Amino acid sequence: MPDKSNPKYDIPPVALAQGRQPEKAVSVIVDIGKAKVVTKPWGREIMLSESKDYTFKKLEIKAGFETSLQCHAKKSETIIFLTGKPRVVFEDEDGRLSYQDMQPGSIFEVRPPAVHRVVALTDITYVEASTPDPDGRDVIRLRDSFQRKDGRLENEYK
Repeated sequence: MPDKSNPKYDIPPVALAQGRQPEKAVSVIVDIGKAKVVTKPWGREIMLSESKDYTFKKLEIKAGFETSLQCHAKKSETIIFLTGKPRVVFEDEDGRLSYQDMQPGSIFEVRPPAVHRVVALTDITYVEASTPDPDGRDVIRLRDSFQRKDGRLENEYK
């Protein structure tokens, strides 16, 4: 842990010099265009941060498309919708599939083993923070418009 009494923490920060890197515990992506992109049949995921503690990504879904109807054994997700008209589908307390139309600024939280799906009524963009799924095996697809199997599909991660 850093020493709180160190006087350098009282000095205003300066711009990072050209060609210098932050310390190893800090990651900086100056241009989102350099982030890893995962192509999906419904749009794409832009991986903003991946660590052993959490994953943070931006998702773009084209109008008329939807994610898999899925659940997870371990993964929890918090989604904040940024643009468009999203619909979230989930299993209600009676075990029926229900939906809620959302709007930019709406937040949707999913904890295991909740059944869920995001539907794009228009082009939508959202960010998702989640617990990590490093090997990609925690996605259980109950229904998928593209007949994809459970787990991470390596051909999407090229």
